[in-house]
This record gives sequence, structure tokens and C-alpha cells, in this order.
Amino acid sequence: MASYNLSTVFEIRTSAERVWAALTEPATWATTWPEVREVARVHRPLADGTDALHRFRFDLVRFPLGFEAHTVRARTPEVVEWSVRGDLEGRAIWELDDLDGVTFGKVTWHVRTTKALLNLAGPAIRRLAEAEHDRTMRHGIDALAAHLGTSARRVRTLRRGAVSPRPASATR
Repeated sequence: MASYNLSTVFEIRTSAERVWAALTEPATWATTWPEVREVARVHRPLADGTDALHRFRFDLVRFPLGFEAHTVRARTPEVVEWSVRGDLEGRAIWELDDLDGVTFGKVTWHVRTTKALLNLAGPAIRRLAEAEHDRTMRHGIDALAAHLGTSARRVRTLRRGAVSPRPASATR
């Protein structure tokens, strides 16, 4: 299986509480995020936000993907961590930090692919998969911001993702 470690960093001009609320209700994603074709809630979260289970279907240009995301960690409004299984297996972590009403965020995917096409050897397939990830995350963050009635800035994906969601120059 091919492994991917990708992080997308972003800024959204609204509070982390509002971003958190939208992230933890993914049922709306299918109406706002262009690549999300279906989201089904399989299990509602517990009072602490964990144990939610959602089934996702993404129709990417080259790689349609389906997976289940089980919430294994939730700390309002700072972090949501999913264990994923299906065409992707591994972890996805959404981290949020609020600085004066601007949310600095990072989404990190540590996954292996189980889909045969994505497991083909070679740098060309890896570049295509990474390009699809970049485009999909950019669209998703822009859609999230639009859903919240605001805008996103500085959306970029990093390979090996080792940055903090908040820029080092930011102070409280």
C-alpha cells in the first residue's frame, strides 16, 4: 500500500467555534464541498464528541474514494481526529487555533491507500494523487469558508506536514 502524509494549512476569517461546528457536522459537506458526493451518519457522537461515525464518498477527477471516518478524539474547538478505513486507512486530524477571531487550521492525513490504482508504483501516480488532494482540500476549505459567510486565505498543502496551524509570528 502507498502511504501519504499530507498537511493542509489555512486561515478562515471567523472564530474557531464556528469552524468547529461546521467540521463536526459533515452532513452539510455534500451540499457545499464540490468533490463530496455523499455523507451518511452511521453513528451519532457521544457527549464528548467522540465515537461519531460517518461514511464519505468523494468523486475526485481521477480517483473516486470512499471511506468511513470514526471520531476517536475531539476537543472543542481545538481538534478532531478520525480513524479512517475504506479506500484510505489511517488517521486524519483537524487542528484549529483562534487568534482574534481568525481561525488558523491544519488538516493532516496519515493514510495508506487500499485502492489498486493508487497503489501502482511510480512517482507519476503519487504526483497525481497529491495534486488531487491539493485541489480537493483547497475546494473544501473555500467551501467551508463560504458556508460560514466568510473567506479563506493562505490555503496550501505541505508534504510531510510539520507546521503549526498558527504562524510563529502570531502572539496573543
